[in-house]
Amino acid sequence: KDQCFLEVVVGNHYKGLSEQVVGDLCHEWTMYVRLPEFQASKEMIEYVVYNLHPACSPDSYIKRPPKLEFTKTSKETVSVNCTIHWNALLGLQPTVVVHDLVCADIGGRTSARVGVSARRLQFCA
Repeated sequence: KDQCFLEVVVGNHYKGLSEQVVGDLCHEWTMYVRLPEFQASKEMIEYVVYNLHPACSPDSYIKRPPKLEFTKTSKETVSVNCTIHWNALLGLQPTVVVHDLVCADIGGRTSARVGVSARRLQFCA
């Protein structure tokens, strides 16, 4: 009865860059986390940890509100494990969303639903 659901969107914007020396296409992408239903997402998310493939350097990024995104270039597409650490007032365990980069058009997105107490949600939203 008291439970409602948050939609969490983890995604990437994409921009193709051509590398001048080799002629290979290099991908520039920006990862992000959004809560589309809430303007006050910076009060709801404590921090986000993005984990990339170990061959990437660096292979992890920690981002705090208000800027929960980062930009990187690579020659290959990768999967990104995104762990969202919530404000303690929400009483939620961290949420893990795996997003496969979309290096075409404008990028891609992966969404998940997280159950949260409506009573707790009012303290952050």
